[in-house]
Amino acid sequence: MKTIILSLFIIFAAGVNALFAQGLEVVISDQKQQVEQIPFVRIDIQNPIFSPTAHLFAGVIFLPQVENIKRIKEWTLIIKNESDMEVAILKGKREIPAQIVWDALDTKSKPLPDGIYSYEFTVDEGDGVHVANGTDITIISQPPKITIELVDDIYFLDSAKSKISNSININVICESPVNIDYGRSFLSVINFNSKEVKFFNLKESSSQTFVWDGIDDTYNIVLPAGSYKIIATAFDAAGNMGQDSADFLIVNQPQKPAVQTPPVPQRAAAPQEKAVSAVSASSAAATSVQPKNVTPAPKAQAQTQTQITERYHRVYFDLAKTQLSPEAQNLIEAIAVYAKQNNASLRIDGYTDNTPQETAIKNLAANRAQAVKNYLVDTLKFPADKIKTVWHPTPQKSADTNRRARIEIIK
Repeated sequence: MKTIILSLFIIFAAGVNALFAQGLEVVISDQKQQVEQIPFVRIDIQNPIFSPTAHLFAGVIFLPQVENIKRIKEWTLIIKNESDMEVAILKGKREIPAQIVWDALDTKSKPLPDGIYSYEFTVDEGDGVHVANGTDITIISQPPKITIELVDDIYFLDSAKSKISNSININVICESPVNIDYGRSFLSVINFNSKEVKFFNLKESSSQTFVWDGIDDTYNIVLPAGSYKIIATAFDAAGNMGQDSADFLIVNQPQKPAVQTPPVPQRAAAPQEKAVSAVSASSAAATSVQPKNVTPAPKAQAQTQTQITERYHRVYFDLAKTQLSPEAQNLIEAIAVYAKQNNASLRIDGYTDNTPQETAIKNLAANRAQAVKNYLVDTLKFPADKIKTVWHPTPQKSADTNRRARIEIIK
Protein backbone atom coordinates (compact mmCIF):
# COMPACT_ATOMS: atom_id res chain seq x y z
CA MET A 1 0.00 0.00 0.00
CA LYS A 2 2.81 2.40 0.88
CA THR A 3 4.45 1.64 -2.45
CA ILE A 4 1.28 2.53 -4.35
CA ILE A 5 0.88 5.83 -2.47
CA LEU A 6 4.55 6.75 -3.11
CA SER A 7 4.16 6.05 -6.84
CA LEU A 8 1.04 8.18 -7.07
CA PHE A 9 2.86 11.03 -5.31
CA ILE A 10 5.78 10.86 -7.72
CA ILE A 11 3.41 10.97 -10.70
CA PHE A 12 1.57 13.93 -9.24
CA ALA A 13 4.81 15.85 -8.54
CA ALA A 14 6.03 15.27 -12.10
CA GLY A 15 2.75 16.58 -13.50
CA VAL A 16 2.88 19.72 -11.37
CA ASN A 17 6.49 20.33 -12.41
CA ALA A 18 5.62 20.00 -16.11
CA LEU A 19 2.72 22.41 -15.78
CA PHE A 20 4.96 24.93 -13.97
CA ALA A 21 7.68 24.72 -16.62
CA GLN A 22 5.14 25.17 -19.41
CA GLY A 23 3.68 28.22 -17.71
CA LEU A 24 7.13 29.74 -17.20
CA GLU A 25 7.97 29.22 -20.88
CA VAL A 26 4.76 30.97 -21.89
CA VAL A 27 5.61 33.96 -19.66
CA ILE A 28 9.15 34.22 -21.04
CA SER A 29 7.86 33.95 -24.62
CA ASP A 30 5.31 36.71 -23.98
CA GLN A 31 7.98 38.99 -22.48
CA LYS A 32 10.35 38.31 -25.40
CA GLN A 33 7.60 39.08 -27.87
CA GLN A 34 6.85 42.32 -26.07
CA VAL A 35 10.54 43.34 -26.23
CA GLU A 36 10.79 42.55 -29.93
CA GLN A 37 7.74 44.67 -30.66
CA ILE A 38 9.13 47.90 -29.13
CA PRO A 39 9.38 50.49 -31.97
CA PHE A 40 12.97 51.40 -32.91
CA VAL A 41 13.98 54.51 -34.92
CA ARG A 42 17.54 55.61 -35.66
CA ILE A 43 19.32 57.63 -38.37
CA ASP A 44 23.03 57.89 -39.24
CA ILE A 45 25.03 59.89 -41.80
CA GLN A 46 27.43 58.38 -44.31
CA ASN A 47 29.31 61.67 -44.92
CA PRO A 48 28.90 64.13 -42.02
CA ILE A 49 31.38 66.53 -43.71
CA PHE A 50 30.07 67.67 -47.09
CA SER A 51 31.18 70.10 -49.80
CA PRO A 52 28.59 71.23 -52.37
CA THR A 53 31.40 72.21 -54.78
CA ALA A 54 33.73 69.20 -54.55
CA HIS A 55 31.23 66.71 -56.05
CA LEU A 56 32.68 63.87 -54.01
CA PHE A 57 29.14 62.91 -52.97
CA ALA A 58 25.74 63.69 -54.52
CA GLY A 59 24.70 65.19 -51.19
CA VAL A 60 24.54 64.48 -47.49
CA ILE A 61 23.52 60.81 -47.29
CA PHE A 62 21.30 59.79 -44.36
CA LEU A 63 20.84 56.12 -43.41
CA PRO A 64 17.52 55.59 -41.52
CA GLN A 65 16.74 52.46 -39.49
CA VAL A 66 13.16 51.66 -38.46
CA GLU A 67 11.94 48.47 -36.72
CA ASN A 68 8.69 47.21 -35.18
CA ILE A 69 6.52 49.89 -36.74
CA LYS A 70 3.68 48.16 -38.58
CA ARG A 71 2.31 51.11 -40.47
CA ILE A 72 4.19 54.29 -41.35
CA LYS A 73 1.96 57.23 -42.07
CA GLU A 74 4.67 59.84 -42.73
CA TRP A 75 8.36 60.52 -42.14
CA THR A 76 10.08 63.91 -41.89
CA LEU A 77 13.73 64.99 -41.85
CA ILE A 78 14.29 68.56 -40.61
CA ILE A 79 17.66 70.35 -40.99
CA LYS A 80 18.46 73.22 -38.61
CA ASN A 81 21.26 75.79 -38.57
CA GLU A 82 23.35 76.87 -35.60
CA SER A 83 20.59 79.27 -34.54
CA ASP A 84 18.17 76.30 -34.37
CA MET A 85 16.19 77.62 -37.35
CA GLU A 86 14.72 75.18 -39.85
CA VAL A 87 16.54 75.59 -43.18
CA ALA A 88 15.47 72.43 -45.05
CA ILE A 89 12.70 69.84 -44.79
CA LEU A 90 12.55 66.46 -46.49
CA LYS A 91 9.48 64.26 -46.10
CA GLY A 92 7.67 61.27 -47.51
CA LYS A 93 4.75 58.95 -46.89
CA ARG A 94 4.58 55.25 -46.03
CA GLU A 95 7.86 53.51 -46.92
CA ILE A 96 11.14 55.01 -45.78
CA PRO A 97 13.97 54.73 -48.38
CA ALA A 98 17.21 53.01 -47.47
CA GLN A 99 19.02 56.31 -48.15
CA ILE A 100 17.79 59.89 -47.89
CA VAL A 101 19.98 62.31 -49.88
CA TRP A 102 19.99 66.02 -49.06
CA ASP A 103 21.64 68.32 -51.62
CA ALA A 104 22.60 70.97 -48.99
CA LEU A 105 20.06 73.43 -50.38
CA ASP A 106 17.54 75.35 -48.29
CA THR A 107 13.77 75.32 -48.62
CA LYS A 108 14.06 77.73 -51.58
CA SER A 109 16.65 75.53 -53.33
CA LYS A 110 19.45 77.97 -52.61
CA PRO A 111 22.91 76.90 -51.37
CA LEU A 112 23.41 77.15 -47.65
CA PRO A 113 26.50 78.87 -46.22
CA ASP A 114 29.35 76.92 -44.70
CA GLY A 115 28.69 75.95 -41.10
CA ILE A 116 27.45 73.34 -38.63
CA TYR A 117 23.94 71.95 -39.01
CA SER A 118 21.81 69.58 -36.89
CA TYR A 119 18.91 67.39 -37.92
CA GLU A 120 15.79 65.67 -36.54
CA PHE A 121 14.20 62.55 -38.02
CA THR A 122 10.52 61.89 -37.20
CA VAL A 123 8.38 58.82 -37.99
CA ASP A 124 4.59 59.11 -37.59
CA GLU A 125 2.73 55.77 -37.35
CA GLY A 126 -0.72 57.35 -36.89
CA ASP A 127 -1.19 56.77 -33.19
CA GLY A 128 2.32 57.79 -32.16
CA VAL A 129 5.41 59.74 -33.26
CA HIS A 130 9.00 58.55 -32.92
CA VAL A 131 11.95 60.99 -33.08
CA ALA A 132 15.67 60.35 -33.65
CA ASN A 133 18.62 62.75 -33.68
CA GLY A 134 22.21 62.20 -34.73
CA THR A 135 25.61 63.80 -35.09
CA ASP A 136 26.09 67.27 -36.60
CA ILE A 137 26.60 67.99 -40.30
CA THR A 138 29.49 70.20 -41.44
CA ILE A 139 29.09 71.99 -44.75
CA ILE A 140 32.31 73.43 -46.12
CA SER A 141 33.13 74.68 -49.62
CA GLN A 142 36.36 76.53 -48.83
CA PRO A 143 39.38 74.56 -50.09
CA PRO A 144 42.25 73.77 -47.73
CA LYS A 145 45.15 76.21 -47.76
CA ILE A 146 48.47 74.63 -48.66
CA THR A 147 51.71 76.58 -48.85
CA ILE A 148 54.96 75.38 -50.40
CA GLU A 149 58.33 77.03 -49.81
CA LEU A 150 61.76 76.24 -51.22
CA VAL A 151 64.88 76.99 -49.20
CA ASP A 152 66.60 77.91 -52.49
CA ASP A 153 65.46 78.19 -56.08
CA ILE A 154 68.74 77.64 -57.95
CA TYR A 155 70.76 74.41 -57.79
CA PHE A 156 73.99 73.53 -59.57
CA LEU A 157 74.57 70.31 -61.43
CA ASP A 158 77.96 68.65 -61.09
CA SER A 159 77.96 66.47 -64.20
CA ALA A 160 81.21 64.76 -63.25
CA LYS A 161 79.75 63.52 -59.95
CA SER A 162 76.17 63.13 -61.26
CA LYS A 163 74.66 65.11 -58.40
CA ILE A 164 73.39 68.57 -57.60
CA SER A 165 75.20 71.01 -55.34
CA ASN A 166 72.90 70.53 -52.34
CA SER A 167 69.65 68.79 -51.47
CA ILE A 168 66.33 70.35 -52.44
CA ASN A 169 64.47 71.23 -49.23
CA ILE A 170 60.70 71.56 -49.65
CA ASN A 171 58.62 72.97 -46.78
CA VAL A 172 54.85 72.33 -46.87
CA ILE A 173 52.19 73.79 -44.55
CA CYS A 174 48.53 72.62 -44.65
CA GLU A 175 45.68 74.55 -43.04
CA SER A 176 41.99 73.61 -43.09
CA PRO A 177 38.91 73.96 -40.82
CA VAL A 178 38.33 70.21 -41.27
CA ASN A 179 40.66 67.23 -41.45
CA ILE A 180 43.10 66.92 -44.35
CA ASP A 181 42.76 63.71 -46.35
CA TYR A 182 46.47 62.87 -46.40
CA GLY A 183 45.82 59.65 -48.28
CA ARG A 184 44.88 61.73 -51.35
CA SER A 185 47.28 64.67 -50.85
CA PHE A 186 50.66 64.78 -52.58
CA LEU A 187 53.61 66.68 -54.10
CA SER A 188 54.49 66.39 -57.77
CA VAL A 189 57.60 67.67 -59.56
CA ILE A 190 57.06 68.61 -63.22
CA ASN A 191 59.92 69.13 -65.68
CA PHE A 192 60.22 71.58 -68.58
CA ASN A 193 58.37 69.10 -70.84
CA SER A 194 55.38 69.01 -68.44
CA LYS A 195 56.20 65.44 -67.38
CA GLU A 196 56.16 64.24 -63.78
CA VAL A 197 59.64 63.28 -62.57
CA LYS A 198 59.04 62.92 -58.81
CA PHE A 199 56.08 62.13 -56.56
CA PHE A 200 55.70 62.45 -52.78
CA ASN A 201 52.77 61.48 -50.56
CA LEU A 202 52.06 64.07 -47.88
CA LYS A 203 52.64 62.95 -44.31
CA GLU A 204 49.98 63.27 -41.62
CA SER A 205 51.25 66.58 -40.30
CA SER A 206 50.19 70.19 -40.80
CA SER A 207 53.85 71.20 -41.26
CA GLN A 208 56.37 68.95 -42.99
CA THR A 209 59.69 69.08 -44.82
CA PHE A 210 60.88 66.95 -47.73
CA VAL A 211 64.59 66.62 -48.44
CA TRP A 212 65.25 65.46 -52.00
CA ASP A 213 68.55 64.66 -53.71
CA GLY A 214 67.22 65.49 -57.18
CA ILE A 215 66.97 61.85 -58.33
CA ASP A 216 63.94 61.24 -60.55
CA ASP A 217 61.43 58.40 -60.17
CA THR A 218 61.57 57.13 -63.75
CA TYR A 219 65.25 56.53 -64.49
CA ASN A 220 66.70 56.85 -60.97
CA ILE A 221 69.25 59.44 -62.13
CA VAL A 222 69.88 63.08 -61.22
CA LEU A 223 67.71 65.62 -63.02
CA PRO A 224 69.30 67.40 -66.00
CA ALA A 225 69.75 71.16 -66.13
CA GLY A 226 66.50 72.99 -66.74
CA SER A 227 63.49 74.62 -65.08
CA TYR A 228 61.13 72.65 -62.82
CA LYS A 229 57.87 73.22 -60.96
CA ILE A 230 56.77 71.63 -57.69
CA ILE A 231 52.99 71.39 -57.26
CA ALA A 232 51.50 70.67 -53.83
CA THR A 233 47.92 69.33 -53.80
CA ALA A 234 45.84 68.85 -50.64
CA PHE A 235 42.32 67.42 -50.25
CA ASP A 236 40.16 67.80 -47.16
CA ALA A 237 37.67 65.29 -45.81
CA ALA A 238 34.87 66.89 -47.86
CA GLY A 239 36.78 66.55 -51.14
CA ASN A 240 37.77 70.21 -51.53
CA MET A 241 41.14 70.66 -53.23
CA GLY A 242 43.81 73.30 -52.58
CA GLN A 243 47.06 73.81 -54.51
CA ASP A 244 50.26 75.81 -54.43
CA SER A 245 53.41 75.70 -56.56
CA ALA A 246 57.04 76.83 -56.59
CA ASP A 247 59.63 76.96 -59.36
CA PHE A 248 63.31 76.09 -59.20
CA LEU A 249 66.18 75.91 -61.66
CA ILE A 250 69.01 73.42 -62.09
CA VAL A 251 72.00 74.88 -63.94
CA ASN A 252 75.40 73.48 -64.85
CA GLN A 253 78.11 74.20 -62.30
CA PRO A 254 79.87 77.44 -63.37
CA GLN A 255 83.64 77.47 -63.58
CA LYS A 256 85.39 79.06 -60.67
CA PRO A 257 87.18 82.32 -61.56
CA ALA A 258 90.95 82.17 -61.76
CA VAL A 259 92.82 83.44 -58.73
CA GLN A 260 94.28 86.87 -59.50
CA THR A 261 97.79 87.53 -58.21
CA PRO A 262 98.16 91.06 -56.83
CA PRO A 263 100.80 93.18 -58.60
CA VAL A 264 104.26 93.40 -57.05
CA PRO A 265 104.93 96.87 -55.61
CA GLN A 266 107.58 98.78 -57.62
CA ARG A 267 110.30 100.85 -56.04
CA ALA A 268 110.05 104.60 -56.38
CA ALA A 269 111.83 105.87 -59.47
CA ALA A 270 114.48 108.55 -59.43
CA PRO A 271 113.56 111.92 -60.96
CA GLN A 272 115.42 111.08 -64.18
CA GLU A 273 113.69 107.66 -64.34
CA LYS A 274 110.26 109.28 -63.88
CA ALA A 275 110.79 111.47 -66.88
CA VAL A 276 111.92 108.54 -68.99
CA SER A 277 109.02 106.43 -67.80
CA ALA A 278 106.55 109.16 -68.65
CA VAL A 279 107.92 109.43 -72.17
CA SER A 280 107.89 105.62 -72.58
CA ALA A 281 104.32 105.36 -71.33
CA SER A 282 103.08 108.05 -73.69
CA SER A 283 104.84 106.34 -76.58
CA ALA A 284 103.38 102.97 -75.69
CA ALA A 285 99.90 104.44 -75.45
CA ALA A 286 100.27 106.05 -78.85
CA THR A 287 101.42 102.83 -80.52
CA SER A 288 99.19 100.31 -78.71
CA VAL A 289 96.45 98.56 -80.69
CA GLN A 290 93.01 98.56 -79.10
CA PRO A 291 90.85 95.37 -79.61
CA LYS A 292 87.74 95.88 -81.69
CA ASN A 293 84.12 95.07 -80.76
CA VAL A 294 84.90 94.57 -77.08
CA THR A 295 83.07 96.84 -74.67
CA PRO A 296 84.67 96.97 -71.23
CA ALA A 297 82.45 96.70 -68.18
CA PRO A 298 81.64 99.99 -66.41
CA LYS A 299 84.28 100.74 -63.79
CA ALA A 300 82.42 103.13 -61.51
CA GLN A 301 81.50 100.41 -59.02
CA ALA A 302 83.85 100.74 -56.09
CA GLN A 303 82.01 102.24 -53.13
CA THR A 304 82.85 102.51 -49.49
CA GLN A 305 80.55 101.65 -46.65
CA THR A 306 79.56 105.29 -46.15
CA GLN A 307 78.35 105.42 -49.78
CA ILE A 308 75.81 102.57 -49.32
CA THR A 309 72.76 104.80 -48.99
CA GLU A 310 70.65 103.61 -51.93
CA ARG A 311 68.33 100.64 -52.02
CA TYR A 312 69.50 99.28 -55.38
CA HIS A 313 73.06 98.64 -56.58
CA ARG A 314 74.48 97.15 -59.77
CA VAL A 315 77.33 94.70 -60.26
CA TYR A 316 78.58 94.68 -63.85
CA PHE A 317 80.13 91.81 -65.82
CA ASP A 318 82.27 91.60 -68.92
CA LEU A 319 80.73 90.30 -72.13
CA ALA A 320 79.49 86.69 -71.71
CA LYS A 321 81.27 86.37 -68.33
CA THR A 322 80.19 85.58 -64.77
CA GLN A 323 83.48 86.40 -63.00
CA LEU A 324 83.42 89.25 -60.50
CA SER A 325 85.85 92.09 -61.08
CA PRO A 326 87.79 93.61 -58.15
CA GLU A 327 85.51 96.66 -58.36
CA ALA A 328 82.44 94.39 -58.11
CA GLN A 329 83.92 92.60 -55.12
CA ASN A 330 84.56 95.91 -53.37
CA LEU A 331 80.95 96.96 -53.91
CA ILE A 332 79.57 93.61 -52.67
CA GLU A 333 81.79 93.80 -49.57
CA ALA A 334 80.47 97.28 -48.75
CA ILE A 335 76.86 96.11 -49.23
CA ALA A 336 77.44 93.06 -47.01
CA VAL A 337 78.85 95.21 -44.19
CA TYR A 338 75.96 97.63 -44.43
CA ALA A 339 73.34 94.83 -44.56
CA LYS A 340 74.82 93.07 -41.52
CA GLN A 341 74.90 96.28 -39.50
CA ASN A 342 71.28 97.06 -40.38
CA ASN A 343 69.96 93.47 -40.17
CA ALA A 344 68.85 93.68 -43.80
CA SER A 345 68.17 90.99 -46.39
CA LEU A 346 69.34 91.00 -49.99
CA ARG A 347 67.67 90.20 -53.30
CA ILE A 348 69.91 89.51 -56.29
CA ASP A 349 68.52 89.73 -59.84
CA GLY A 350 70.64 88.36 -62.69
CA TYR A 351 70.39 89.85 -66.21
CA THR A 352 71.83 89.36 -69.69
CA ASP A 353 71.69 91.29 -72.96
CA ASN A 354 70.68 90.17 -76.46
CA THR A 355 74.11 90.02 -78.10
CA PRO A 356 74.96 86.69 -79.77
CA GLN A 357 77.82 86.10 -77.31
CA GLU A 358 75.44 86.38 -74.35
CA THR A 359 72.39 84.56 -75.75
CA ALA A 360 74.57 81.60 -76.72
CA ILE A 361 75.28 80.85 -73.04
CA LYS A 362 72.43 79.01 -71.35
CA ASN A 363 71.43 80.22 -67.87
CA LEU A 364 73.88 83.14 -67.99
CA ALA A 365 71.53 85.40 -66.00
CA ALA A 366 71.09 82.76 -63.29
CA ASN A 367 74.85 82.14 -63.10
CA ARG A 368 75.53 85.85 -62.63
CA ALA A 369 73.05 86.06 -59.75
CA GLN A 370 74.57 82.94 -58.19
CA ALA A 371 78.11 84.29 -58.58
CA VAL A 372 77.17 87.28 -56.42
CA LYS A 373 75.48 85.03 -53.86
CA ASN A 374 78.46 82.65 -53.73
CA TYR A 375 80.81 85.55 -53.02
CA LEU A 376 78.52 86.83 -50.26
CA VAL A 377 78.08 83.43 -48.60
CA ASP A 378 81.41 81.66 -49.20
CA THR A 379 83.82 84.59 -48.96
CA LEU A 380 82.03 87.19 -46.84
CA LYS A 381 80.08 84.68 -44.67
CA PHE A 382 76.79 86.49 -45.21
CA PRO A 383 73.79 84.39 -44.04
CA ALA A 384 72.43 82.39 -46.98
CA ASP A 385 68.89 82.43 -45.59
CA LYS A 386 68.84 86.23 -45.94
CA ILE A 387 69.54 86.13 -49.69
CA LYS A 388 66.98 85.57 -52.45
CA THR A 389 68.19 85.02 -56.01
CA VAL A 390 66.08 85.75 -59.08
CA TRP A 391 67.09 85.48 -62.73
CA HIS A 392 65.67 87.05 -65.87
CA PRO A 393 66.33 84.64 -68.75
CA THR A 394 64.73 86.94 -71.34
CA PRO A 395 67.63 89.05 -72.73
CA GLN A 396 67.45 92.82 -72.37
CA LYS A 397 68.40 95.16 -75.19
CA SER A 398 72.07 95.28 -76.15
CA ALA A 399 73.79 97.57 -73.69
CA ASP A 400 76.69 97.39 -71.26
CA THR A 401 74.35 98.12 -68.35
CA ASN A 402 72.36 94.94 -69.02
CA ARG A 403 75.33 92.67 -68.32
CA ARG A 404 74.69 92.94 -64.64
CA ALA A 405 73.30 91.67 -61.38
CA ARG A 406 71.17 94.04 -59.36
CA ILE A 407 71.38 93.88 -55.57
CA GLU A 408 68.41 95.14 -53.58
CA ILE A 409 68.80 95.91 -49.87
CA ILE A 410 65.60 94.97 -48.01
CA LYS A 411 65.28 96.28 -44.48
